[in-house]
Amino acid sequence: MKTYPQPSTKHNETVCTAGITEDGRWIRLYPIPFRWLEDGRHYSKWQWIEVAIAKEASQNDPRRESHRVDVLTIKPGEELDSAHDKTWKQRRALLDHLPHHTMQELERAWDADRAADRPWTSIGMIRPSAILDMTWVDQDEREWTPEQLAKLSQERIFGPDKVHVLEKIPYRFYVHFSCPDRPEPYKLMFEDWEIGMLYRNCVCSSASEAEALQKVRDSYLKDWLNLEKRDVRLLVGTRSVYPTWLIIGMFTPPRRSDEGQQSLFGVT
Repeated sequence: MKTYPQPSTKHNETVCTAGITEDGRWIRLYPIPFRWLEDGRHYSKWQWIEVAIAKEASQNDPRRESHRVDVLTIKPGEELDSAHDKTWKQRRALLDHLPHHTMQELERAWDADRAADRPWTSIGMIRPSAILDMTWVDQDEREWTPEQLAKLSQERIFGPDKVHVLEKIPYRFYVHFSCPDRPEPYKLMFEDWEIGMLYRNCVCSSASEAEALQKVRDSYLKDWLNLEKRDVRLLVGTRSVYPTWLIIGMFTPPRRSDEGQQSLFGVT
């Protein structure tokens, strides 16, 4: 899962990638200047990679899953499920056996880790009991500031000769949902790269931004986050050292014939 790129002093722009190790642990890899990677080092959402990593120093980033990555060692490997496999069999096999939590459980784990002075839990997967809405608000600035634009426009020694300047998404998107162990709903910012790309595509095919925003909302609420059609899991993570949880990705396989709404409450 990749977040939408952000300006970076050292790397022009970076994304944070959340993934799973071969032994079933969550991992966060950064900084990755994804669009500026050399040919042959780009990877897709459902693709294994081999890469040299190092644990981030706890004083810089106390989150348990955070690792720095040497982007020059990235070797893309096998992809899970082809675009023609609508069952998501391989992806299910990988994720179905991972722990599923509620937001309260993750928040309590973060608090307990911090109190015990140990690396903090900062990534988890939840099964919402209800998807309530998707909303958006204006960004503080619709365009990059001069300082951000300078970072994005820096020349690089390695990578492609030319990459177009990153487009800023002028809205922040939020998903409203419920978990089975708390009556009050949650509202989390959605930072997945894919929602930014969807918005850009919808703008190109719409007469107005308002129409594009409605298309984004419909795409998620009527399809990708539709609990009747899909077994929705949300991948959530914290931002830096703050206990602010964000949605950084989602896993939404089509429901199988033997699945019903009751499975939404089967938190393990």
